[in-house]
Amino acid sequence: MELRLLLHHKGISPPFVLVGHSFGGLNMRMYAVLEPTDVAGMVLVDSTPDSPERFPPDLKSYNERFLRKEDLKQNTMPLGIPRLMGWCGKGPRELQSELRAIDCRLQPWHEHLAEYHAGEESMAQVRASGLLGDIPVVVVSHDPGEPTDSFAKAMEKSWDQAQEELTHLSTNSSRVIAQGSQHNIQPTGPA
Repeated sequence: MELRLLLHHKGISPPFVLVGHSFGGLNMRMYAVLEPTDVAGMVLVDSTPDSPERFPPDLKSYNERFLRKEDLKQNTMPLGIPRLMGWCGKGPRELQSELRAIDCRLQPWHEHLAEYHAGEESMAQVRASGLLGDIPVVVVSHDPGEPTDSFAKAMEKSWDQAQEELTHLSTNSSRVIAQGSQHNIQPTGPA
């Protein structure tokens, strides 16, 4: 596994507390299953669930539109159009310059899109990997707030149920809702 090789190469020895946000949660779960003796605990930060079928049927068409938009960003990135149009680097005002410096580069977009395009395959692999035993797990979820349209309400309900289900991965788990936060909890409202 690449993460284990990287940590070993850097001289970082287990045990590790793994932290994974969004799709990163899938990666951390897989690492914990493959290398359980390396893992002291895990924090899943608004982690992507491994069951896409649980979400509203409209999500498929939403994701298709999202990916077309993201492909457009990637294809126009070398021309500077996403930066000029403000399509990247969104977030809290005080962090926009840092986010733009990261977000408006081509290589992260290649990786970002590859991750999305392989999403269902990654979810299936993690789903098949099983439970985490008694590894300490903390699930940190975003605050659903008050969604205004029916699609957002359905999505938030499904997401909340999936976050609660993540606490069942381990016999030693808990859940925290980061009040006032959005999916990117780190800059929008850490707990």
